[in-house]
Amino acid sequence: MTATARGNVNANKARWTPEQWEAISTRGRNLLVSAAAGAGKTSVLVERVIGLVTDPEHPVDIDRLLVVTFTDAAAAEMRERICAALDTLLSKGDASRWPDPARLARQLVLVKKADISTIHSFCHKVVRQHFYRLDIDPAFRVMDEVEAALLRLETADDLFEECYGGSQGGAFIDLVEAYGGERGDEALRELVVRIYERSRGQSRPGAWFDKMADAFHIEPTASIDALPWTRTVVQAVSRDLVRARGLLEQALYLAGSPDGPREYAAVLQNDIAACSRMLEAAKASGFAGLYESMSGLSFERLPRIKGGACNDTLKKRAKDMRDAARRLVLRAQQTYFSRPPEDYIADVRKVAPLMEELVRVVREFARRYGEAKRARGLVDFSDLEHLSLQALGTWDEESCRFQPTDIARELAERYEEVLVDEYQDINPVQDAILTLVSRGANTFVVGDVKQSIYGFRLAEPRLFTERYRLYSTAVSGMAHTIDLSKNFRSRRAVIDAVNFVFRQVFSDSVAGIVYDRPAELVYGADYPDESGAGSIPDAGPGAGVGSDVRTAGAFPVEVHIIERKPAIVHEGVNEDGDDSAEEAGEGAGGMGGDEGERPETATEASGGEDEPTPEEVEALELEGRFIADRILRMVTGTPEKPGPEFLVWDRNAGAYRPVSYRDIVVLLRSTRQRANVFLEVFRQAGLPAYAELGTGYFEATEVEVMLSLLRVIDNPMQDIPLAAVLRSPIFGFSADDLARVRVCHEHGDFYAALQAVAAGGEGATDAAQSGGDGGTVPGAGRVNLCSEDLRTRVQRFLCDIERWRTLARRVPLSTLIWSLYRETGFLDYVGGMPGGVQRQANLRALHERARQFDRFARQGLFRFLRFVEQLQDAEGDLGTARALGEAEDVVRIMSVHKSKGLEFPVVFLADLGKEFNLRDLAGDVLLHPDAGLGPMLCDVHRRVKYPTLAHRAVKERARVDALAEEMRILYVGMTRAKERLILVGSATDLGKQAERWCAVVSRQGWELGDDILLSARGFLDWVGSALARHRCGACIRALAGISGDPLDAAVRDDPSCFEVKIWNASDVPRAGRAWGHPEPGAADGAVLEAMALGKSLGRTLAPEFRQAVEAHIGWRYPYGALAGRAAKTTWSEIKRKFEPGRDDAEPRGEEVGDVSRGLATFPEQPRFMREFKITPAERGQAIHLVLQHVDLAGRLDVPGIQARVDEMVACDLLTRDLARTVDVEAVARFFASPLGKRVVEARDRVRREVPFYLGMDVHTVYPDIPEQAACDAERVVVQGIIDCLVDEGDGFVLIDFKTGPLGERDPRAAAAAYEGQIMVYAAAVTAVYGRPVKEAYVYFLDAGAAVRVQADSSHVAVDSTAP
Repeated sequence: MTATARGNVNANKARWTPEQWEAISTRGRNLLVSAAAGAGKTSVLVERVIGLVTDPEHPVDIDRLLVVTFTDAAAAEMRERICAALDTLLSKGDASRWPDPARLARQLVLVKKADISTIHSFCHKVVRQHFYRLDIDPAFRVMDEVEAALLRLETADDLFEECYGGSQGGAFIDLVEAYGGERGDEALRELVVRIYERSRGQSRPGAWFDKMADAFHIEPTASIDALPWTRTVVQAVSRDLVRARGLLEQALYLAGSPDGPREYAAVLQNDIAACSRMLEAAKASGFAGLYESMSGLSFERLPRIKGGACNDTLKKRAKDMRDAARRLVLRAQQTYFSRPPEDYIADVRKVAPLMEELVRVVREFARRYGEAKRARGLVDFSDLEHLSLQALGTWDEESCRFQPTDIARELAERYEEVLVDEYQDINPVQDAILTLVSRGANTFVVGDVKQSIYGFRLAEPRLFTERYRLYSTAVSGMAHTIDLSKNFRSRRAVIDAVNFVFRQVFSDSVAGIVYDRPAELVYGADYPDESGAGSIPDAGPGAGVGSDVRTAGAFPVEVHIIERKPAIVHEGVNEDGDDSAEEAGEGAGGMGGDEGERPETATEASGGEDEPTPEEVEALELEGRFIADRILRMVTGTPEKPGPEFLVWDRNAGAYRPVSYRDIVVLLRSTRQRANVFLEVFRQAGLPAYAELGTGYFEATEVEVMLSLLRVIDNPMQDIPLAAVLRSPIFGFSADDLARVRVCHEHGDFYAALQAVAAGGEGATDAAQSGGDGGTVPGAGRVNLCSEDLRTRVQRFLCDIERWRTLARRVPLSTLIWSLYRETGFLDYVGGMPGGVQRQANLRALHERARQFDRFARQGLFRFLRFVEQLQDAEGDLGTARALGEAEDVVRIMSVHKSKGLEFPVVFLADLGKEFNLRDLAGDVLLHPDAGLGPMLCDVHRRVKYPTLAHRAVKERARVDALAEEMRILYVGMTRAKERLILVGSATDLGKQAERWCAVVSRQGWELGDDILLSARGFLDWVGSALARHRCGACIRALAGISGDPLDAAVRDDPSCFEVKIWNASDVPRAGRAWGHPEPGAADGAVLEAMALGKSLGRTLAPEFRQAVEAHIGWRYPYGALAGRAAKTTWSEIKRKFEPGRDDAEPRGEEVGDVSRGLATFPEQPRFMREFKITPAERGQAIHLVLQHVDLAGRLDVPGIQARVDEMVACDLLTRDLARTVDVEAVARFFASPLGKRVVEARDRVRREVPFYLGMDVHTVYPDIPEQAACDAERVVVQGIIDCLVDEGDGFVLIDFKTGPLGERDPRAAAAAYEGQIMVYAAAVTAVYGRPVKEAYVYFLDAGAAVRVQADSSHVAVDSTAP
């Protein structure tokens, strides 16, 4: 290397940390870079690519690198950054540094075709190039999700139909009866598809299927501990025992404290010893040892303690902890050890044939689905991966690995290095592909396992962990790991807070992560004045803040916990010490119940994360109100201290500036059905906000109406869709109409009522008049309540429905839908609504989906509606959200997943009390990629089902994996913050929650413990437990009744700083409440309620206060006469005030008519469907337009003006219809008149259509307003347009053109009505140009008469500075 080259390298090296430079410059080894959040991993990756391309000794062409990113956007950004870096090097033009500029220029050309893409794009390229080796159509295309779902549905239908009648029908029937669901076989279909989709993340799906089936084939002499699931169960029970022992030790500590319940100590010691014995048995003998030790387990009763003998609070807490521990142990005993081990083994043998049949069905589904795609020339994204793997490698049983094919060897020879970004989100198939195209020592992967949050996309974070451990222990020197722990994003306060929380939350046994020194974040940002104290000398220009405003670095991390109920209520104590204590785990956001079901049951009961319960919505509104108030205080300040609360660092400007709305983001675990609650609260508070809701298509009114109509055509016995269709604009029934129909037929479905009404005029039919048992239906004799018009409309509706039902059986679905559009006119109708283009596009999209559906063999309206319901259940939506620019000054609301890779100055991490979504753990057959299948045992003869050992083990593994991902999601959310981090959550009964969180205050060491981690129901449990051990968590400990400090000094005195606050619901300000107007307290509630109802308060007012009260109540706004008067108006509004004989009280146009303020309705008739007729006003505008554009230097006779009108039509200045209304002769007559000739002579000094704005005295515009009702400085802005203004040197000539016939009126009398207007116009001209109007004319075009009017504007009061 030359001296110049070494100098270049050294100069470049100075820009990076030693660890970053090692990652950039190391060559000839496999590298895994574990880059923490904000560590600049993408910059390092780009710099490594640049370094490889510009290496002075061994340069590499960029098209000989394979760079794999996670998203297309990331690939595009990386390509742009590489291009920018190369362009910068070229622009320097330093031949000593870059002796071969032509080569750099060539790299700029090559970068466009370089392999910088997602893994799917790379696989697509491989499959496209080698289709002939894969037996695939060369013209294949990648199908979208909707098309794939339709094809899966059709394949499953075909397969199930054949299985019902096939040779293995018996085994299949047993499978359907066991796992098909309560009605039909829908649950089994979904299970088959789910297993298939999960298998696509495996590099060898066939072997994975074999492994799942073989797990149930056990030896006749096998013991319980030989089963593959036993170890997981033993670990789960051991965690419960450890947690129970911890609770007992804490209770014993309370019993031994001064004034504690000492009588409990002996019993508690015995319980602790029993837990220790059971843990030893589990360690020594596994399941069998636990079974023996728990068989005779019993708990002593706590001794009675007389009142006053000890502190009642300590007594209750010790008793509650012991009860919670006892319930944990008894639950484990009842769940796992109430049956002998032989029964569990027998259960496995019973379900083995069903699992074998299930695996067979899934295999067959996979085969048929693959054939169906191949027949249509289609592939999905997982096919691209598997086809690419098929082309690149063959499995070798002896070495248990893929061996490269000639294609893979060719690619490996081509790529000098394989670089992979976001490696923590890879799956086994992708990992195998990238391994095959590498040479063995040329792989560079970068990622952060702590940010692996895409498990739903089949990501396997264990692949990153395994490779990290392999490279860390490599002795050959061909593999190496590098930790980038320095964070260049966040302030020190955020870094310290993240480290404090996750030293306790991350654990190797749960999350697979050891949060040690290499994993911790290290502060590396370069914020000026990090402490935030003192003045800010480098505040940006125009900051508009004083020097006392602090930077964000001066603030701790805020934690706000809101009580969902108005007050914290503690239950009483049962002195007997029996088993009646309340069960732990009540309330949202609390730790998992200590008895009964596992924590997932509450989430399952509430329907999962996407449908918040009313209580959750109320909690979201509370949090939204609090956050809105907090944001307003940040940005606008308070009455006591207006202005921004703090400054943020603007890296682009290199200066501090006030915090603004665009700096703030609100992150949620899930935005579906939750972000809209925050948006509404923010709207009420006047806070600009934006969220990508990901919904909208199926909720659009026009789509809902059409889907309801299709449901009625499929089955009219559905009341809700039927009512929706009747109330829609297609049929236009009112609510009163539906009520009359229901009164006529009170029982049965609504369709029967319609039939009764339709038949009522000629004698009701049996179907309409009788119930299902043949009896008469009450109300059948009331059909006379319905008018003849209503009966006729009902009959027409029933005829239409019957006709469409017949059509649905005869034609394809797309034809039916288009016929509905055409016959009802609904497609045209919605086009006339606001947003009509988008509404029509929505309906056409529905028709297009129907066309896609028609291309499949199995059709039918019912199947299509079922498919739409599946799309909705799977959170599918066809709508799109608008793109939001970074500069828009709004608060963003987004999910944590959406925020990955982004950063924001201020982050609110909200809804921390939301329970984890563990609904996937509720099925009869559970699935785990490693643990396999976990079935319930369903006894169809006795109609009972209960979990097998496999089901319990798979459920536990899946629960641990789900909680591990939730930990990583919390980490990603907290690390998005650059300067301020605010955590907000809510929970019910915070007193009990705090007691559970404080169960760890006496523990030593950083980790909370697996028992605490796995019993959490939401983020708030982890955060609350961690903060309970911090010196700043005193308010949490006080809420739990703990006055002492946490036991572990290292944890307690950690340098991190938090501001923790507990709020009652009544403390949270309402949305939109102005500063200085506090919320009414609880004591005011009864008073406000009585006042709202107009009730007497039962109080008498002292005489000395009555006068003051009456003065306040009787106060009137002194300028009330101005209320409702426009501050900006036009001449059309005020001209009547200058016109004699006009009544000022005459209603104006916009005041006439009825304004509906009810629910949004469809317009009666779109404008384009109305009869076209040109109004006199439109005709006048057309003539004025011609007078404005006529060429004063051209021909001004009739032919010349007509030619000009034709030119205006050609230029789209006029429509042909309006052009025909222009009286060309009248215009020519004006220019032939003496006044017109003066205009032509002064054509270079003529101004036409002159707009003006004039500030006028309020009393001039509104002479009816009393003098005392407006201050002297009050002005009204009047705007208008002067038709023609001629400058003759010594003054202006003002001309106002009037259209319309005069009739028998005298022109002079008619012109007198416009004198007021002319005076205002003249005043405007004088104010603007500083010269008077010497003459003013009103010219009546139809009559050809010019009338001179007074132009004296001296009495018109105007602003001297009028525009």
